[in-house]
Amino acid sequence: MTGTNLTEQHVGIHHLHDDVSINFQLNRWVAWTGGAALPDIRSIASRLTDFATSRRLFLRLAETALAQGDLRRAAFHIRAAEFFLRGDDPEKAPLRARFVELLLRSRGMNDSDRDRVPFGAGWLPAYHFDAHQPKGTVLVFGGFDSYIEELFPVMDALSTHGWNVVGFEGPGQGGALEEAGLPFVVEWERPVAAIVDYYGLTEVTLLGISLGAASRSALPRSNRAFAASSATTPFSTSWTPASAKSRRCCEAWWQVWWRPGPTVLPTPWCIAPCATARCLSGGCTKACTSSVSTAPVPI
Repeated sequence: MTGTNLTEQHVGIHHLHDDVSINFQLNRWVAWTGGAALPDIRSIASRLTDFATSRRLFLRLAETALAQGDLRRAAFHIRAAEFFLRGDDPEKAPLRARFVELLLRSRGMNDSDRDRVPFGAGWLPAYHFDAHQPKGTVLVFGGFDSYIEELFPVMDALSTHGWNVVGFEGPGQGGALEEAGLPFVVEWERPVAAIVDYYGLTEVTLLGISLGAASRSALPRSNRAFAASSATTPFSTSWTPASAKSRRCCEAWWQVWWRPGPTVLPTPWCIAPCATARCLSGGCTKACTSSVSTAPVPI
């Protein structure tokens, strides 16, 4: 299929909330709506004091956007409401499904446009955007908490500039985790190989975004299918051969985070150890634990 070109691209970071993490996420929704959500988010930002309030306010914004016929804006307000829900919250799956449905409808797409690539005991969600007279193929994948549908603007831009694009979610991401039940795997070459084989690709460029950059950097460099690769985050610095301890730290964290079931992370820095000085300097000595297995993960 051919992806719809979204020409409105938002640039810049706004101070919307005093909490740095919340401010980052609010800017994320603004960016993916091409800036259309900015007035909405400004109107509620000062009232975002807890997750329950956030969910209620964003769902109210979604209702307003739907009434105005703006499906994309409504979709991302629903995504914002869903974002901080625990995996065992009964509202999470329906909200995720509604987000995907509305975003696809906003582009004249539906679920039949999503490929299901066999992988292990489940499947990997994937979309392909075909360019006119393509120069090559780019594989796009996100990171820790993104859904591949969020990255459609990136895929649109690449397709518009002459590249065939396949965007997919690997194990532990989006629909692969929440619908197909596939937990994360450190060997990222496995899902990449599944995508390459499914589409019959012979040479691809990889674009890993956020934590996807770390996954991209961990791939075997000799794989014949990879023409080039790109990372969009400094996460990749912790995956150099010289930082084996950092790699073990990241692997340990991933093994905890992507286990099925609720997860308990007792120390705040465990949320993103690869990006911290503690991990990069070799001082990653504390263990994250999971409610699935209370034994410390070896580092």
